[in-house]
Amino acid sequence: MINFNGSLGHIPHHHWDKEYELTFNRKIAFDILHEKENLGIKIIAAEGKDLALADVPNNVLDGYFPTALKSTEVLNQMNLQRDPTSMMLLVDPDKKDNIVHQLESSFGDRITVGVWGGPNPILELSPRGINKTYGVRYLANYFNIDRQNVIAFGDEHNDAEMLTYAGWGVAMKNGTDKIRSLANDVTPLDNAHDGMAYYLEDYLNLA
Repeated sequence: MINFNGSLGHIPHHHWDKEYELTFNRKIAFDILHEKENLGIKIIAAEGKDLALADVPNNVLDGYFPTALKSTEVLNQMNLQRDPTSMMLLVDPDKKDNIVHQLESSFGDRITVGVWGGPNPILELSPRGINKTYGVRYLANYFNIDRQNVIAFGDEHNDAEMLTYAGWGVAMKNGTDKIRSLANDVTPLDNAHDGMAYYLEDYLNLA
């Protein structure tokens, strides 16, 4: 399994001697916390393997941030004792562009700032230069699979590099316009209707 936009490769609940985890300095998280109100950030989360912290409970947006926090799950200097693999920021949509500019100006040599498409004003921070292609390439090399034999599916901004890396990149029907323009093909059905499963049945003659 590849998580956090390519930053973590592992087999959940099992030991794998090829497991990897890429991180960035936790001081970045503390610096962003310190400037949270000035920047216009509503919620800050830091994540990694066996790591999930947020600075405040979520009462704004369903599904992406915890609605309740134990004292050990609060993002602060006491609880964040190691470098995170990823950070997610829920931001003021009117200030999103400025926040991206400020983060890239301050930390752009160490992190990549990803901007979610769609209605949710969420930013994702990853180690500099890392995206899903890193994880796909890592697995392809491990299993000795040629790039031309890799098929990848995506629907959002953070899938772009992976779709162009893969020998056959497929956008989901509900994918953003950018993702659809980069792909070799588009699924007839969307995420909510098993679009990837039906596409693979047809593409691999499994039906």
